[in-house]
Amino acid sequence: MTKQATTLITKGKCAYLHLMEKTNYLLFLLAAASLAMPYAPMRIIWTAWLTTWFLEFRFVSKTNIRFDKKTIPCLLVGIYFVWQALSYCWATEQVAAGKALERQLTFVILPFIALFGVNKNYNAKQIARWFVVGVFLTAIWYLSVCLLLDNYHNISQNKPYSELEFDSFIKGFYTYFNKIKHRFFFSTAATLASVVLFFYFNDLKKKIGRLYSWIFTSVFFVATLSVVILSGSRASIVTYLLLLFVLLCKYFIRKRNWVFVFISFFVFGYSLCMFYIYHPRMQNIHIDDVTNPTAFETDDEPRFAIWNSTLKHIDEYIVTGKGVGNSIYFLSKKFEEDNYPAYFMERGFHSHNQYLETLIESGILGLLLLLCTMFALVKYSEKRYRMLALFIVSVFCINFLSDTVIRPLEGVILFSFSVIFLLILNREEKN
Repeated sequence: MTKQATTLITKGKCAYLHLMEKTNYLLFLLAAASLAMPYAPMRIIWTAWLTTWFLEFRFVSKTNIRFDKKTIPCLLVGIYFVWQALSYCWATEQVAAGKALERQLTFVILPFIALFGVNKNYNAKQIARWFVVGVFLTAIWYLSVCLLLDNYHNISQNKPYSELEFDSFIKGFYTYFNKIKHRFFFSTAATLASVVLFFYFNDLKKKIGRLYSWIFTSVFFVATLSVVILSGSRASIVTYLLLLFVLLCKYFIRKRNWVFVFISFFVFGYSLCMFYIYHPRMQNIHIDDVTNPTAFETDDEPRFAIWNSTLKHIDEYIVTGKGVGNSIYFLSKKFEEDNYPAYFMERGFHSHNQYLETLIESGILGLLLLLCTMFALVKYSEKRYRMLALFIVSVFCINFLSDTVIRPLEGVILFSFSVIFLLILNREEKN
């Protein structure tokens, strides 16, 4: 081969790698912006990003390998997936197990991304901006559509606030919301974006000025909080209000403004009371359903009855679990044994609790791996970003209590993005 041909091949390889690196980073920015958007584009963009990461061939060069403490959370996620995959062997419904593993494939890729890293174009601040702006634009879009669909005629006639049809507004929003993205996952993304915006507020002030940063932040919090409340996701509402309260207290305590700390306490308590008393989805919670599931009505909240049956049979799955993706089938049998109404079997309820779901499917080892992963995300973060990591992990840990966050693909993507974002952020800080 001539020297000229070798030079052309080298230039071609450089041009290819440069194109892949730019494309890969752009796709990750788009993935960050799409986390609150409908399911289809988010899935397509995430898949394209993973594909271009492999097409960079970073794993070919040994010089790209980097193992440090920041890698540990990703390795734990990979081990968690391997244990889930092993549970396929004793799963009763292996078709369901296969589909569950397919949804979680990103988890097995995370260790490789941690070991071989990402290209030099990645910038954590820019990723955070795209994530926050994506959530903001989606929130405005959702609110605008729902306003036009359900309440436009009331507002156009200048009816007083008290006469607006909030019931139909919430009902219409709830229906529209479920068609494009599950309300719980948008609310989780909105809560995470609020945390990220708070921690990057000083950078925002430097970029767009003090006045505009306060205006944007105020509008952002009002828009996202409105969408979270109207979504009807009770766990997300409580999580959002709690984290917003903690963030505000943290800010005002640092400024030694005790009056605003007291006001924050009052507003938080008042908001929780108003939520409990007036929010429509709080009216269907009946604790009696736990002790007397036969009295359950289709409009009642099923979670307490589900958890009651799940914990009653804990000795049957605590050691090795029933196999990945098999919790629904296991619970359906237990509902029947416990003489639950036919509604529970017809709906095919899952456990609505990530800790219980993991315990049912993967046993105590799977649960310990999940808990260790959450702990490691905070423990092995750089000191400057440990508080941010703690808040991000807290959002997931609190939401794990009321839903199976990493069961569907959109939850897997949201969790994986958070893990990768913290990895990029911590390695930037170390460098």
